[in-house]
Amino acid sequence: ARGAPETSGAERQTLRPGDGSGVGSGSLERFLNFRALLMLFCRTVESAGFDASPVRQAVLAGAIRDRAVEAAAQLCRHELRAAVARDKYEPLRIAGPVALRHLVLAYGLDDERHTQ
Repeated sequence: ARGAPETSGAERQTLRPGDGSGVGSGSLERFLNFRALLMLFCRTVESAGFDASPVRQAVLAGAIRDRAVEAAAQLCRHELRAAVARDKYEPLRIAGPVALRHLVLAYGLDDERHTQ
């Protein structure tokens, strides 16, 4: 439809307001509404004879990037769950100050970049 926001079915499935798939369901809903308003603005400007293709392309590129980020996040969540299920994690036991110092030096944890 000419007046409907341009979103794909996959986007509606992965970026539903209130499903917890974003920063916050309220901010996600505001973002989707803002994007729909931008697309409506582009159509309005184009109907007046102006070129709004740079704005339209930026909005659509953002939608593609959003889907890619969501797909990557889902993959990371899947890999993390698989690793946690596969490996048994237990607290690290350190015998004393000498063993702690050895561990800190072995992993470079005394480097200033890691302590800030």
